[in-house]
Amino acid sequence: MAENVGAVARAMKNCMVSELRIVGPKCDVTGEKARTSSSGAEDILLDAKIYDTLPDAVADLTTVYATTSRSRAMQKRLYLPAEAVTMLGDKAGIIFGCERTGLLNEDLALADAVINIPLNPEHSSLNLAQAVLIICYEYFKLGAKPYVNDSDLANKGDLNHFFGFLETE
Repeated sequence: MAENVGAVARAMKNCMVSELRIVGPKCDVTGEKARTSSSGAEDILLDAKIYDTLPDAVADLTTVYATTSRSRAMQKRLYLPAEAVTMLGDKAGIIFGCERTGLLNEDLALADAVINIPLNPEHSSLNLAQAVLIICYEYFKLGAKPYVNDSDLANKGDLNHFFGFLETE
């Protein structure tokens, strides 16, 4: 929903996070509803990059974390938000799923690790903007952006190409 996208931009701007990537939006992310919900964060909406697929959206990143509250049958490192944000480099991103369904296992497969926000185990439902705000706030609390030298790491696009080669061979 456009209102959710606007609320995400608002949460990001509150915490001085500015790069928003949106995959396959089903709404007008710069329209009236999104702008109204952004409450002054229209610049983030207007500068947002739109992608058709998640692999395209993360192709230039070297580190990708995914957020989920559901346990999965995957071998992924699990971090709390405050711990995860201390390891972000210049080419890092965090994946949030759509509010209704969350992330698919295929989405999580693109991530290096999972961030879990520990909440009431009987009701751990957050809306998208709330989840974004929690992660961005933990990042904001660090003050200066931590520096991780990830310039020598392969980006996700190169890794996906390599994995495709391995599967073919």
